[in-house]
Amino acid sequence: MLLLIILTETAGGQQPSAAAPTLRSVDVFGTEIFTGDDVATEFKSDIASLAASLGTWPPNEDAGSAATERIESALKSRGPFAYLRLGVTYSPAPDNGLYVMVDVVEKKDASRRMPFRKQPTGNSGDPEGLIAKWDEYQDKVFQLMFSGIPLQVHDCPVLHCVAPFSLPELAPYLRTFNDGARVHEKELYEIVSRDKDPQHRAAALFLLAHTNNAKKLLPVLGDAIHDPDSGVRNNAMRIMMEMAAVDSNRDYPVKDLIAALEFPSADDRNKSAYVLVSLVKSPRYRAAIDKQAVPSLLKLLRLRQANNHEPAYEILKELSGKAFGDRDYKDWESWAAAHSAH
Repeated sequence: MLLLIILTETAGGQQPSAAAPTLRSVDVFGTEIFTGDDVATEFKSDIASLAASLGTWPPNEDAGSAATERIESALKSRGPFAYLRLGVTYSPAPDNGLYVMVDVVEKKDASRRMPFRKQPTGNSGDPEGLIAKWDEYQDKVFQLMFSGIPLQVHDCPVLHCVAPFSLPELAPYLRTFNDGARVHEKELYEIVSRDKDPQHRAAALFLLAHTNNAKKLLPVLGDAIHDPDSGVRNNAMRIMMEMAAVDSNRDYPVKDLIAALEFPSADDRNKSAYVLVSLVKSPRYRAAIDKQAVPSLLKLLRLRQANNHEPAYEILKELSGKAFGDRDYKDWESWAAAHSAH
């Protein structure tokens, strides 16, 4: 399976280049048995195949998945791993960049880094086709993005927006989702907690953002940080990311967000880190972040992939008041050692 993440936040609505993307970085997180440079060298041809599979849109899933499976299969035999997954982040034009992340959880770290609840087994259905409507909306968002329409959100009328509802193609969905979330709020919360389909749980979270009830939703988002599915965890923290940017003094699950800085998926880590970028500026949460998050932030700082590296750097600067460069690892580690001694 080709695990592809598209940086819509930085894409600016640009279409993908017709050329294969350029490899920007290969990272490994969670083990020292092999490094990103090791992977880049040994699997150069497979990574080139991954890049070629993204030279057209939609991607060549078969070619990309085959290359991914070859790399994962070879690496899984090299250590006592509870989890190993290769993910590809594609940043469309003008960057046209490919960012590869090998996420690893060693067995000795599994209980700490994968503290997830059991897979739900319920079948909650789809109230009045609301989730199907959400899927239709997301398909339209992607069509717009890859036709060159800018999708930056400047004024979101609800707790979270994937794209601007001011666009004529998307405007009718706002009322649909607002009304549907109000009428079917109880069913949507039930889907999040008990539906066996992770895509339904993930969509229900985004729909519940349309209730505009932050007080009721936040505890559920906190619970969803421990969902067994990375897509559900991503959506929960993405909603909190937008909420925290608007109001950092709500009841955020800061302890769980700090723990998520070392969760298995790069997407877990970048979303939790971006929530903490906002929370660290709040006197309510700064001390906890200062006391508990620094070791994890130093690990993220060493990654090349920007959406893990950059928020870690922003938090460290805010906590320290220092202006060390983002790759001055020795200075940051010396500061952290001296800081923890006080």
